[in-house]
Amino acid sequence: MNAQPNEYLFVDGACLQSTLAHYAKTYFGSASLRANYWSLFAGFSRIFYYDALPSKKNDESDGDFDARIAAKLGFFESLRRMGRVHIFEGVTRHRKRVGQEQKQVDVLIAVHMLSHAHRGNMQRATLLTSDLDFKPLLDALIMEGINTTLWYPPYCTNKDLLNSADSRRVLGLRACHGFLSPSDQVRFPIPEGISKFDAPDPDRTCKTKWSSSRYGEVRLYQESGSFEVVFQCDVNAGHWQYHRCSSQDILKTCLSEEPGLDWFE
Repeated sequence: MNAQPNEYLFVDGACLQSTLAHYAKTYFGSASLRANYWSLFAGFSRIFYYDALPSKKNDESDGDFDARIAAKLGFFESLRRMGRVHIFEGVTRHRKRVGQEQKQVDVLIAVHMLSHAHRGNMQRATLLTSDLDFKPLLDALIMEGINTTLWYPPYCTNKDLLNSADSRRVLGLRACHGFLSPSDQVRFPIPEGISKFDAPDPDRTCKTKWSSSRYGEVRLYQESGSFEVVFQCDVNAGHWQYHRCSSQDILKTCLSEEPGLDWFE
């Protein structure tokens, strides 16, 4: 049996945390979402997590600042206890107009990724970020023969960065939900697709319908305070996919992450 290639994961911690905060604010009332990092980091030989301790805000008390530092240090330690996870810290300063601003993190990521590539430690590398400044790094890794994957939030990532990697992995709402703690997954449900052999009732009134590049006709129904999208399955012949949710925005966001499932405008 052939050995699996070493794949390292490099995480821009600020990007990951801001992505979780974005989905929490947009869809879940700004709830504090708890990630299941065992699930998030599964499948990687080593994980390198980059972040910085917070700086003190201008109007922050010493007690509040110490509490924030302790919380972040405790988070770092919990990641280290998982094994295979290595934490590297940049520096942070607080600016009145822009808030917390990290320094040195991007340099650390670039130096470490290129060092591991040059030494032959990894054959594949996944970078979780949305920062366009990493485009030259991805270009350089490809020139070194490293198979690169960009793991990115779809709502804020530049197209030029997307085109730099060999492959892409979307850190969208559905993916983030899959990495939440089991209790948060229950508290904040998202639509799950159900495959049925039964075609939709022809007498059922559509709110709208449109054509998808992959699935053909897609139908949106609205009934009793919920929304449902229905389309033919392209894997199991004769089957239909049903996706229901109380929020049309959540339904749209989740299904828009499905390749080829174009959403109406």
